[in-house]
Amino acid sequence: MPRTIAVCNKKGGVGKTATAVNLASGLVRNNKKVLVIDLDPQHDATRLLTPSNISITYTISDMIEQSDNITAEKCIYTSDEGVDFIGSSNKLTNTEIRLAGEMYRETILRRLIDVFKSSYDYIIIDCPPSTGLVTINALAAADEIIIPVQANDFSCLDGLNELMKYINITRSQINPGLTVAGILITKYSPVTNITKLVCQKVDELKNIPVFKTKIRLSTTVAETPAVRKTIFEYKANDKAAVDYEELAKEVMR
Repeated sequence: MPRTIAVCNKKGGVGKTATAVNLASGLVRNNKKVLVIDLDPQHDATRLLTPSNISITYTISDMIEQSDNITAEKCIYTSDEGVDFIGSSNKLTNTEIRLAGEMYRETILRRLIDVFKSSYDYIIIDCPPSTGLVTINALAAADEIIIPVQANDFSCLDGLNELMKYINITRSQINPGLTVAGILITKYSPVTNITKLVCQKVDELKNIPVFKTKIRLSTTVAETPAVRKTIFEYKANDKAAVDYEELAKEVMR
């Protein structure tokens, strides 16, 4: 069965987009058919995945707002590595406002995805760093959630309990099958005290799984937005690339 995974955290800068894009790339490297949906108005995932010779004509905003006229096929593009994706733009902020007036607005994305979901092994949704209506749509459409937590920033833990409450409400009212696949530690540096403290606090959390794989701190990951490439395209032998490859295998297991 296809699996839809939302990569979600209310806090920005935790490696959410890097995880969504590089996990997708890692899964494709393991011969899986993958679609990334960029639901962040900052559209960083779109920048990383868009080939240099392609211009994005239709985005997720067009797909949501003009579903009667613009089919999913028109919105799906393919990266140089073979990752299919539906791009985003800053128009998504206005789309969220328009969604507020729609009937069954929390499940619009789920209904759109259901049309082509069976064509993929994995659909990965890059959520915005907020808990607005767009994020609700992502959680309503998802089977699982990956929560990236930045190991070198203790404040990343502050909103975790609130996020879990939000997830539980979504599960009870909209999507009863929603599960947390796990917390993913990013920017991991085992020699620093802050990393040890964050990892300790994460391990103490009850009823929240934690991925065995940790994404090590790497300047290469920070460089990928500048070159507009995934870490596998940019430096496939980097330590973080090795970690994302292992994450893909852990997700498949």
